[in-house]
Amino acid sequence: MTTTRTPTPQGISRLLADAGFARVGDRDTEGFSAGKIYQGAGDVRVRHWFAAGGGTDAERRAHLERYALVITAAGYTAELHDGGRKLLVFAKGEC
Repeated sequence: MTTTRTPTPQGISRLLADAGFARVGDRDTEGFSAGKIYQGAGDVRVRHWFAAGGGTDAERRAHLERYALVITAAGYTAELHDGGRKLLVFAKGEC
């Protein structure tokens, strides 16, 4: 399935949750968050958060890469940025 619609934080969040990934809750939980980008490249920023005091950069990157597989399968473009600390999501062909 390919889409040319602009991705939204709500849509990407729903997509990842439907794929079985956990949303972050509070500082004692682990999971993803999706937010709108107001300046710069991309439409949606996805991050992975660890419970307080946990997680390495390599583990964060691995989570983001798994999220990217789901997002790209839905027809969006997903790229790692900021040294693998966040994932930017674009409409297909937009980046």
